[in-house]
Order: sequence, then structure tokens, then C-alpha cells
Amino acid sequence: MDPLTVLKTMWTHKWVTIPLVLITVLACAYGMLWAPRSYESRATFALAMPSVPSEEQLQADPELAAKNADNPYLRWRDTSLLAQVVIARVNSNEVVEKLDARGLASDFELMPPDGTSSGLMNLTVEGASPEVATETVTFLSEEFTRIMREVQKVNGADDLYLIEALPISGAAPAQEVFSSRLRFTAILGVAGMVLLFGAVSLAESIAASRRRTRPAPADSAADRDEFLPDGPVIDAVPGYRSSREDRVLADAFTGPHSVSR
Repeated sequence: MDPLTVLKTMWTHKWVTIPLVLITVLACAYGMLWAPRSYESRATFALAMPSVPSEEQLQADPELAAKNADNPYLRWRDTSLLAQVVIARVNSNEVVEKLDARGLASDFELMPPDGTSSGLMNLTVEGASPEVATETVTFLSEEFTRIMREVQKVNGADDLYLIEALPISGAAPAQEVFSSRLRFTAILGVAGMVLLFGAVSLAESIAASRRRTRPAPADSAADRDEFLPDGPVIDAVPGYRSSREDRVLADAFTGPHSVSR
């Protein structure tokens, strides 16, 4: 169906089209101006390997040598394994329940920068208000540090042998996520258009059904045929009489007569 036909059909059912178009426009305006907003706050951490004492230092300091060095995550040369474990723990249901209990945002993402294994961790939170987003970043930063320390102390390792989370940037002031506003408005617009075309299609279907079931009018051509004469019908033209009409008039005044050849 070409666009011109679509527009013509919509105009035919304008009492359906116009209200739905107005509703869609108002809904999109609401989405842009008054719909709930999303705000984003961020924090970044660096995972720093501990300064492990050398063999000479351990031999020279018996007290240092007596400290528990059994941190299982020091068996890897980088912090990638520890980062994966901490990410899994932070994303667990336990942490989400804590967020819900405090009225904080549960929409967050904790992951290293894309394509890097440099030991950096980015924490991003989206909240319904700037305060909620910032408070959620602060809480998750504390949970991140606590969980990171907890998993390394599984064998009772001394603090000297723990990988540390160094804050590079704390909870940044929350900024509005404008894309969420556009996304919400686009959803309203698409829903309105689907509703519009569905309503117009339904109205057109009902109109076509009524046209098919409508009875023929009483003065149709079939009914008029009953009143037509059997002989030929001469169209009446003002100021004109056929030769047959002339003979009929002559017979009426002078009686029947024959026409000489």
C-alpha cells in the first residue's frame, strides 16, 4: 500500500486518527518533559599488587617471615582472577538485597575497562535521583573493598600480602542520562503509532463489512424496470417532435389517414 493510500485511509477515518495522533504527541511531550529521569554516577579503582618481601628480608627479619603469606590470588601474575571473583560477589543476590533494603539503586555495572587488563575497575550506577546514584556508588565501593579483602583472607593471609583497591576517583557528581529520556519517548511514540494503525485498520475493516451487508435501495435500477413500458422509449427533447408524434396529433384532430408515398 502506497503512502498516499495510507494517508487517504487515515483521513477517511479522521475521527479515529486525530484523537490518537493527539494522544501520541502528548505522550511524547510527557516523555521528554516530565517522565522519570535516570542519573549516572561513576567511580574507578586500581588493583595494586602488594610489595612482597624478598628472601633476604625474610631471613633477616624472623617476625616478618612468621607472617601468613598464603594469599591464593598471589599465585597469578596479575589481578584478573581476583577481579572476576569480586565482580561475581558484588553482582550476587546478597548485595542486591542490601541495596533494596537501603532504598538504593540496583542498576549498576562493575567491570574493567573494555579491552584492557591493567587492573582498573569501573563502577557505574544509574539511579532515579542524583542522591540515590551517588549514595549507591559509595555503598558499592565499600562492598567492593570489603569483599576483595574477604576473599583474599580465606586462608588467613596477613594484610601485608593482600592486593589493595586504590580509589582513583570517588563517587562523581551524578549526571542525567539523556539517552534514557529519548529511549522512553521513542517507546511511547512507537506504541502510539502501532495503536493508531491498528485502530485505523479496524475502522476500515468495520466500514468494509458494513458496505458488504448494506441492503440495496428501493429505487434501484432493478425496481425501476417494472415501471418501464415494453415498447421503445423516446427521449423527450424540448421543442422537438418526431414524425410519429406528428401523425398521432393529426389523427387526433382529423381522424386516421394514410400517408402518401
